[in-house]
Amino acid sequence: MSKRNSLIIVIACLLTIVVIWLFLPVGVPKTDAARYERWKQTSRLIGRVNWCERRLPQSLVRPFHLSELDQKYIDEHGRLGDALVASGYLTNVTIMVANVPTNYVQRAQIADRLRKAFPGHYEWEFWVRSRSNEVVITCRPEYEVLSRQAVQE
Repeated sequence: MSKRNSLIIVIACLLTIVVIWLFLPVGVPKTDAARYERWKQTSRLIGRVNWCERRLPQSLVRPFHLSELDQKYIDEHGRLGDALVASGYLTNVTIMVANVPTNYVQRAQIADRLRKAFPGHYEWEFWVRSRSNEVVITCRPEYEVLSRQAVQE
């Protein structure tokens, strides 16, 4: 077998793995703990789909409708987050800051501080309300103090 044929087989296998990995069905979570785990998982899945969209050729991205899949995960992540905040399993911590982060570097600095403060990955998310100088962090209630300390450093 030539190198070219081997390469084609390897690429086909990798693409099959990626497709299966992206489209694996998941059950509907019934408990807050299961919703929380799915909330964290959808955050990872959004990153994976974005990675594939940026790195794969458009001839592969279009047939698999990766942009629609990305939006599906974003919508699911939002619904799960709202349900978890409504149930009290997660909380939105609003922190007023003197200098609201206005660019990618400043937002990355806040994200780095939060990453160091929290015990695990995908345990939190944050966004910025630039009109009101607020940073809003969604996290478990017991991490509220950690998030306030991290942002106000």
